[in-house]
Amino acid sequence: MPPEFQSGDILDYGCGQGLFLASLLKAGRHAFGCDIEIDQIVNPAVRSQAVEIQPWGFPPVASVILTVSILDVIEHHVNPNAFLLMLKNHGVRHIVCKVPIVEGPLYVLSTMLARFRIPSTLYGLYEVGDPAPHVTYFSRPGITTLFQKHGFRLRKTMPITEVGAELPRRMRTVSVAVRSMLYPFLWLAGMSLAALSTFGKSDSQVFYFSGDEHSFSSSKSGLKKLSLGTLLLAFT
Repeated sequence: MPPEFQSGDILDYGCGQGLFLASLLKAGRHAFGCDIEIDQIVNPAVRSQAVEIQPWGFPPVASVILTVSILDVIEHHVNPNAFLLMLKNHGVRHIVCKVPIVEGPLYVLSTMLARFRIPSTLYGLYEVGDPAPHVTYFSRPGITTLFQKHGFRLRKTMPITEVGAELPRRMRTVSVAVRSMLYPFLWLAGMSLAALSTFGKSDSQVFYFSGDEHSFSSSKSGLKKLSLGTLLLAFT
């Protein structure tokens, strides 16, 4: 059931506040992160394991990076193909990717509201006005096809609950007065969305991809077992 990852460092690309990186380090993994700014990482020990990069660049490292986590990252890129090609050219063989998906109940609800000229929730999902908005919303088949194009096969997938009772607070584009008035209904909607994830209806999905033998040169040396559960500590 758990896949085998080849030995090497784990790179948390776009590590943000370093929460997932901290989980990896706590689990004893040899991991580090990168982002365009690392000042947002509060923990000094975790920040020492992160490096700053140019937008969408690859960190200057001496070690071999075989495993990369990209959690809420690729949907911000205007050219996902170029990004995956960069990772592949740097020898990356295993990718754990978390993205919001169009099949999610919140996205479906948002598009329905937009048809009734209530676009605020949809604007919020795309993070309109944010310095780094969401450029793309992927479908499950769409992101699988994207990775397959670059030689990465889907090995495992799992739904992630992202919205619950906090839904009213997350609707930042809706005025405080309207949110207060609709709070009971929004709270109920958020809890319903969270419950749907039990049946696989989640707003985000985690995908584990690994390279095809035909697309990458294989190496049998130094194999280590690393469960997907360990790599996804932040979400279990």
